[in-house]
Amino acid sequence: MTGPHCRRFTQHFNASRKPGCYRSSHAAVLLVSALIAACGGPDAEALFDPTPTGVATAGAPTALAATGGSVTAMPQSSALVALLDDVVIGEPGGAQARAWRFDSDADVADMDQSVFGKWARTAFSPIGTAPGARDSFSTDEGGCLENDAPFSGPSQYYEVSVLFTAADYAKHHISARIELVSGGMPDATCPAQAELFVVAPVPPLYPMAEGASVTLHTGAWQMLNLDVPDATVAAASSDTVSSGSPIDQLGLRITTYPCE
Repeated sequence: MTGPHCRRFTQHFNASRKPGCYRSSHAAVLLVSALIAACGGPDAEALFDPTPTGVATAGAPTALAATGGSVTAMPQSSALVALLDDVVIGEPGGAQARAWRFDSDADVADMDQSVFGKWARTAFSPIGTAPGARDSFSTDEGGCLENDAPFSGPSQYYEVSVLFTAADYAKHHISARIELVSGGMPDATCPAQAELFVVAPVPPLYPMAEGASVTLHTGAWQMLNLDVPDATVAAASSDTVSSGSPIDQLGLRITTYPCE
């Protein structure tokens, strides 16, 4: 969803290549009737497009592109495995506010919808809800979150996140470690990308902010970072900005978007 009505949660948001500017009521876990009411019917502007324009759905036939009179198959990607560990929300002064070390499976739910208090796949990603998708506890590195994303082509995305009681995380820094084990696009320089995201409990649009997207490299642990802005949009019907940054969802997004 782009254009003048796409209100940003942070200036770092790049609406031209992200799944969407807003997250519909994640606490309700995608109740269809509520989503239809919130969108105002088929002619209203969507709050969040579960299958953005140009984003392929897992299991869909390979797209063909015409080039100079010939037909060329679009590049295929393969199922991806990535490990997530040491997710930390740090206070402005550097102290740890909260963290997920994945020392056991207590913080993990292998489900394709959000679960309060546990890391689980979101219902917004076609890849996260496709057959073969998993988020599970792994004993690697002394414990981590293994993500299995059944990518099948370019411009697809997978999400896993945790819901928690909303709190003000203004100017907090979030970091995490990620390792691409295998899979992604057939390009060693850009097999996949990853970024952290947070969601603000500001109805009805639940604005999002993302950290910098990082190009993953197979077999290497890499850092992901996100600086929580110091204000959120107060409401869709108002252009005022509230003080503080209430956050109640933190997640990881992995994509097969083209590298910039």
